[in-house]
Amino acid sequence: MKKTILFITLGLLLNACTKDKEQYYNDLGKGKLQLSWELKNNTTPIGIEQSFETIKNYNVKFSALKFYLSDIYAIKEDNSKIYVKDVYLGDLNTSDKQIISNYLPQGKYKGFGIAFGLPKQLNGKGAVKTPAEYPEKNPLHPNKEMFWTWSEGYQFVKLEGQLDTAQNNNFNTSFIYHLATNEMYRTVFIAKPFEITAQNTSQVLFTLDLATLFGNNLTVNVPNNPINQSGVTDLANANNFMDTFVKSFK
Repeated sequence: MKKTILFITLGLLLNACTKDKEQYYNDLGKGKLQLSWELKNNTTPIGIEQSFETIKNYNVKFSALKFYLSDIYAIKEDNSKIYVKDVYLGDLNTSDKQIISNYLPQGKYKGFGIAFGLPKQLNGKGAVKTPAEYPEKNPLHPNKEMFWTWSEGYQFVKLEGQLDTAQNNNFNTSFIYHLATNEMYRTVFIAKPFEITAQNTSQVLFTLDLATLFGNNLTVNVPNNPINQSGVTDLANANNFMDTFVKSFK
């Protein structure tokens, strides 16, 4: 009986704290932004191990798709910037695709400043922390399987899966694209107009479009170059794939 009363009391306190937080931000004239992402091939949602057709005459399915975003800013129409997220790890193999859920000042926003990958202070030998120094739930912890111990740096984009080059549902070619090193770091502005009003939630959705990723801007012949670990001889293809990945996020 005492345990039941304790749980009820704790639940009421947590609910009250949540309401107090919402009221606090409402009083400041702020509203909530929920920013998420999805994976599609044109208009078709794509999940893990789900195949899709490319315009390059081969089919693809992913067994892994992970990527880092960092230094995310919401940019207002007057060009002022609101910092909203330091590091986010996207993972196709999880159901939660929410990048942020934050309170922002009221106003009209024109889009986001986003970095793909990690800045130098978080990556490589000059990083401010080693991966083991981060808490387990942090996106930079080694349990996220994005850190290369042999190079002391993170993979910025990890794509793994199978190719069906004959388009006969025989996925007999494995491909691995691990885009890493500071050379793969990209900063972009993505136009995505939205408005924040007090006591309301604005939902913004990014799409990682596979039709763009495996479209005409991709000059890499993936079936002929199925493995890329961002080595010296792979850099040209790695850079092209990274540039195309960034253009696919919209």
